[in-house]
Amino acid sequence: MTRRSGGARWFAGVLIGVLALTTAGGSFIAPRGAEGQGKEFKVGVAISLSGIFSRDAALMKEVYDLWADTVNRAGGIKIRGTGYPVRLTYYDDESSPQKNAQLVERLATSDKVDLMLGAFGSSVVFAASAVAEKYKYPYISGAASANPIFERGFKYVFATLNKTFDEVEAAARVFSLAQPKPTKAAVIGMTKVWSRELGPKGVTVNAVAPGFIGTEMVREMPERILAAMVEHTPVRRMGEPRDVALAYLYLASDEAAFVNGIVLSVDGGLVLGT
Repeated sequence: MTRRSGGARWFAGVLIGVLALTTAGGSFIAPRGAEGQGKEFKVGVAISLSGIFSRDAALMKEVYDLWADTVNRAGGIKIRGTGYPVRLTYYDDESSPQKNAQLVERLATSDKVDLMLGAFGSSVVFAASAVAEKYKYPYISGAASANPIFERGFKYVFATLNKTFDEVEAAARVFSLAQPKPTKAAVIGMTKVWSRELGPKGVTVNAVAPGFIGTEMVREMPERILAAMVEHTPVRRMGEPRDVALAYLYLASDEAAFVNGIVLSVDGGLVLGT
């Protein structure tokens, strides 16, 4: 809980920083009808409150709620010396990129919000940000980083994460150059400790450490990055989700009843180097 709260406060701080830039001088974002009295700063969020992305999206909602509470406690968003309280409006996209895009259009045309905060997941944000750009609404994303989002020349899309493909390419180079080869030290340590503590109670604790796995998202990466992954894997191919699933299936089976405290690498020998 402490770790999640710390991350939430960090991202809330980033949001405040981004808004400080976009509202400087009141020339980029301003509440509609800001000349009146007692107006709100309406922020729309189409996010996955249900469906496959709901667990991660729930953390995003926690962040957004924390940000709004922090801003309102400080007197609201300041524009030309006037503070406007934040009011968040949430819609559930049910983890569907198409429905998220429709909800973003609703936020722009019917609710007429002043700002939109992004959903969780690159596929959802890719669809949503195109609609936000169409209506010239600032769209701030904190949980999507696939390169295609940033390769369309949009002016109203902002993000707090680096581009995924660039990070993966850099990681592939690190794997090939680092000595000694990187290991998941924290996971290994936790597995060893828990296996000793829980073993006497009849509970075995093991971990699986996948290498480069050809998931649907990974295979959408540029060919040069996929080639780098294969080049730095001794068996000269990426793993398949089935490879990882079979490793978990074995560790959960009766055949592995005497296996305790190991980290099973499903990486084609990646940690061994070439």
